[in-house]
Amino acid sequence: MKFKIFKSTLSVLLACILMFGTATIGVSASAVGSEDENIDEYKIFLDISETDWTLDDTVYCHAWNYETGEFYAEWMSNVEKMTISEEYPERFEINISELITDFDIYSSKIYGLIFTTADKGMSYTVVMDGWCYYETVYLSKDTETALAPDDNANQTRYFGEWRGFTRACGTHLAIDNTGRVYGHALFEGETSASILAEYLISLADKGITPEVETVNTLLDEVQALTADVKNEVAMILDELVSEGTYTQDKADEISDVLNPVLDLSIDPVLANKIYFDVFYSGWDPSTTFFCHVWALDGSGTWPEWQTKAEKCEYDPATGYISYDLNKTGNEFDDSEKILYGVIFSSSDGTQSETLTMNGECIGDEAYCDIDYSYETDVATIPYWMNNSVCGQLERIDSNGEIHGWSLPYGVTDEMVIADYLITYTDSITVEGVQQLIEWLQVTVENVKNAVEAELTDSEEDAEKLQYINEILDGCTDAEYVPLYGDVNYDEVVNVSDATIIQKYCADMSDLYDYIIADVNRDGIVNVNDSTAIQKMIVAI
Repeated sequence: MKFKIFKSTLSVLLACILMFGTATIGVSASAVGSEDENIDEYKIFLDISETDWTLDDTVYCHAWNYETGEFYAEWMSNVEKMTISEEYPERFEINISELITDFDIYSSKIYGLIFTTADKGMSYTVVMDGWCYYETVYLSKDTETALAPDDNANQTRYFGEWRGFTRACGTHLAIDNTGRVYGHALFEGETSASILAEYLISLADKGITPEVETVNTLLDEVQALTADVKNEVAMILDELVSEGTYTQDKADEISDVLNPVLDLSIDPVLANKIYFDVFYSGWDPSTTFFCHVWALDGSGTWPEWQTKAEKCEYDPATGYISYDLNKTGNEFDDSEKILYGVIFSSSDGTQSETLTMNGECIGDEAYCDIDYSYETDVATIPYWMNNSVCGQLERIDSNGEIHGWSLPYGVTDEMVIADYLITYTDSITVEGVQQLIEWLQVTVENVKNAVEAELTDSEEDAEKLQYINEILDGCTDAEYVPLYGDVNYDEVVNVSDATIIQKYCADMSDLYDYIIADVNRDGIVNVNDSTAIQKMIVAI
């Protein structure tokens, strides 16, 4: 339902009014997974250190479902009451599965939360998905609420942000009565264009025609295109007519007001942001953060290390930094080809290992874990939250140790070994190279071919090639070498495997092993790999 957030917001405001009346005793809610011995794991926490609240206050957590618009309990009832946490005595907690009767840890962003006390204000809607359980919401005061009068303008309002793998959740993206944009999180199925469309319709409904300059500012702040907003306006009006809220004449009247304004509006330059979780990675938040990006094939001109063009924006509420890739001055390929390298760093000298990136990483969140091989407490091994194909760049160090697993477009494991053999020829041994062959599951012949492709015909290279081949002659193929193309693991490559890859490319199925599906070894799985299998079948 495209206009459901309007209805939900109205319901929330009505519920807010109730907070000045007598609290109602709530109906007990049955907990999801009540037979689960670890039901306490579904609690969430609330940090009030940046609020006017104290641990002596009675704090409530109000929950509602975006898909249905329904609230789970009566406003400020017993079931909504939070308690002081035993684990974190400075925070409040609540077992979210006892409050949200259909709570599912695998659910998308469909839950809305509002935190409140009886007389000290309340939070804006905080978007939550199932994976937010056992995480903490940090409240921070909205110092501009005086600019946004409503039925409860005298109440202090707070932003609420999650800490820990949940940047996409947090304060709901909204536009207040003054046209101020705040928040960032969207419910499942929402878009920034639909948020803006709803706001513009609400203005036109009041007989207000928005100025073009105002709309341009809003388009930029919510990062939406005019065509998308126009489409959302049309869909919302159609739905309001179909459900009887508006007559067709009323809908046409609003369209006649808004469409000319949108026709004159200018599309904003859309940010291409990537994010890094400083909080989870344990990096010092008081430092300055930078993001170094470059093409892994060495092409193009990119900003210098830790210059102004690489400086990131840090949000203390979420614990994330953001970097707009537009600052590099380069356009980015939006495909799944792994073409770019990324290093996050801070002014205190901390930096991540190289993180690979493709077009699907734009908008994603990265974080670092501890590299125990270096016996350090600093988290430097990078990962993407939603992209397992990209990650720490695969490389072999001077000691013959393999780091990372992600390969750039067109690079193979054999090429990585070849680069190591060429770079550290003087220190390689049969035993060490054999171990690399086993770890990366390759054949000796393929490694030899990769080495020969890298070396020129110079006398020095000829001597190096001869020595490397002597080392490789003492090695054997890996005990297990993947059968590229056997994506269904039946030990034969046939049309069934080609069909699975075709379905994957059409978003109709998943792959269990991305590497095996990369038949032509170019670092990307696409229809070319399906074609390669078909050619193999014909050849056979």
